[in-house]
Amino acid sequence: HHFDEHFQILEFAGLKLGLTEAQNLPWEYEEKMRPAIQPGLTVLLYKAFSMLGVSSPFTFTLITRLITALLSFTATHLVYQYFKEEFTSEKIKKWFLYFSLLMWVVVYNGVRYSSENWSELLFIAGFLLYFQKKDKTKFQFLIIGLLMGLSFLFRYQTAVMTVGFFAWVLFLNKEKIKHLLTLSIGVLLIICLGVVIDKWYYGEWVLSAWNYFEQNILLGKTQYSGTSPWYWYITQTFLQGIPPLSILLICGVLGYLAMFRKSVVTWIVFPFVLIHFLIAHKEIRFFYPVLFLTPYMMMKFLQKLEEAKFPDLIEKKGFNIFMKVVFFANYLFLILITFKPADSNISLY
Repeated sequence: HHFDEHFQILEFAGLKLGLTEAQNLPWEYEEKMRPAIQPGLTVLLYKAFSMLGVSSPFTFTLITRLITALLSFTATHLVYQYFKEEFTSEKIKKWFLYFSLLMWVVVYNGVRYSSENWSELLFIAGFLLYFQKKDKTKFQFLIIGLLMGLSFLFRYQTAVMTVGFFAWVLFLNKEKIKHLLTLSIGVLLIICLGVVIDKWYYGEWVLSAWNYFEQNILLGKTQYSGTSPWYWYITQTFLQGIPPLSILLICGVLGYLAMFRKSVVTWIVFPFVLIHFLIAHKEIRFFYPVLFLTPYMMMKFLQKLEEAKFPDLIEKKGFNIFMKVVFFANYLFLILITFKPADSNISLY
């Protein structure tokens, strides 16, 4: 989907595997600003499947997508299982299941071996684990912290989501300070692990998270890739998300954030969205870490809209016609992404 999937992960791993040379890597390598955890994971996977006779890079990248797809399907299923009881309307509950598993952009992103996707998967795992049991042990709090720390290592921007989650846990859920400290210890342990992995990769002690912040934010190098106005995400989501599905997506997410201000999902998503609106360089993929939560937000917004503003909304003829068009467009793009590679050059290669 994006050059970073190749150059910032596979090529970084290729250096350690002897498949490329340092001068062929992007400028981020010289600045030591990329976390080495996913390239390290790639090295392990490559060596493991090489022992099984896998040599084709096309087969290997297919394997990474299949592994990612399995994790993504599990995550979307668990999100549905956790939130489904909040829906009183059977029709909306069915739509929630449908969009969780079959919304084309969720499926498309669900196979991407990208930092955005893997950070999302790890964050969702920690997020859901927190709500599994009311009385959790210290070990469970530690595991949640470890998972959210791993989410940060795969993509640094998810730190905003973790901070939002911690704030909700402390201020609205009234969690004990000692439990929050245990969560924090888990995060810090993983950050320390990340420093060790970076030492293995770069050959010296570095703090790649700081280097990333310094180069992209303090020195503003992200702006070299182009800048966009604050409303760019709205217009591009409308176009790239494919209307009328994108209309439901935009209204659902923004409506949810406005109507459910005390929800843990809002405390996770809102600061993440706000920060990206403020950053000058914008790409739709930057929002992928919250993608698995969007079907829930869309359907929860619809249910609230029906309960508070428009009784029997989902039974009205006009709305049902709108939804039929949404489903048709979604199926059309599901078929398209099933048979078309994310990169059109694959056919040539």
